[in-house]
Amino acid sequence: MSPPPRLGVYLTASPFELAWRDALIASATSAGWQFMDGGPPPAPASDDAAGILWIADDHTVIDTPSAIDWLVISDSPAAALASTLSRLGTVTTPSAMAPAIWYTAQRFAAASRLASDGARVLNAAARTLDLPYLGSVHRAEPPVTKPAPGTVLDVYRTLPPLSGATSTWPPELFTYPSGQSDDGPVQIDLTGRPRVLVYGPHIELPAGLWRATLQFVADPEGGHLKLRAEWGSGATITSARMTIGEAGRYAIRLDQNWLNQGPAEIRLWLDQASFAGRLSLLDVHVERL
Repeated sequence: MSPPPRLGVYLTASPFELAWRDALIASATSAGWQFMDGGPPPAPASDDAAGILWIADDHTVIDTPSAIDWLVISDSPAAALASTLSRLGTVTTPSAMAPAIWYTAQRFAAASRLASDGARVLNAAARTLDLPYLGSVHRAEPPVTKPAPGTVLDVYRTLPPLSGATSTWPPELFTYPSGQSDDGPVQIDLTGRPRVLVYGPHIELPAGLWRATLQFVADPEGGHLKLRAEWGSGATITSARMTIGEAGRYAIRLDQNWLNQGPAEIRLWLDQASFAGRLSLLDVHVERL
C-alpha cells in the first residue's frame, strides 16, 4: 500500500493569500485530510493515515522534506508588495516601504527555491486552481488592493527568476550615513576621510549569478575621486574600483554568484580622503544572469 499523500503549499504575499488559505483548509477538511497551518513539517504517516495538507510558513520552508509534494501559489511582484503594504497601513514615503519590500522579497526568494527544486507554481490571481489529490479548489474574492509601484521586485515575475530578469532599486531604498531623503537622490559631500557613502537595500535574492549596475553622478570639483563598490551577501562579495577626474554620469557593474539565498547589499565607498567633491546615487539595476 502506498503512503498517504502529503501536500505542501507555500504562498507568497498576495491580495488573495488569506482567501487561498481558507479555501485550501476547507478543501482538505472536506476530503477528510489533516491540515497543518505553519509549524514544523508533518511527520511521516502510516499507510492507513489520511492525507496531510501543510501550509508552510516562512520559518520552516527552507528545510523542505523530500517526501512532500510541493506547490507554490504566487502573485505578481506589484500585487504582492501592494498586499504587504496594505497590512502595514498608510505608507507615505519611499523609504518607509523598505520593510514591506524586504518581507515580500524574502517570501519570493523562499518560493523560488521551492520552484528550483521542482515545485509547481500556480497563479494566485486565478479564481480556481487544480491541485494534486484535492482537485479543483475555488477561492473567495477579496477586497480590491491598490497596486504598488513596479520594478523593485520585478525579478520575481517568474519563479524561480529566469536569466534576464531585472529589477531597478531607487536611491530612496538605500541608507546614507550622511542623512536620508525621500525626495530623490541624496547629494553626498565627499570632503573628508575614506568612508562608506551608501549601502543597502538588503532585498532577498535566491541562489544564482546576479549582476548589479550602480548608476550615479559625481563631480570631483577639481580633484580626483577614488571609489570602491561592493556587491554581495554577507561576507561573500565582489568589488570594483573607479577613479573619477571630471564631472559626469558613471556606472559600475559587478557580478556575484549567490551560493545560497540571502539579503543583497551594495556598498559604495570613498576609497581615499578627498578635499572636495559631490556624488548622488541614481539607482541600482539588478539582473539575473
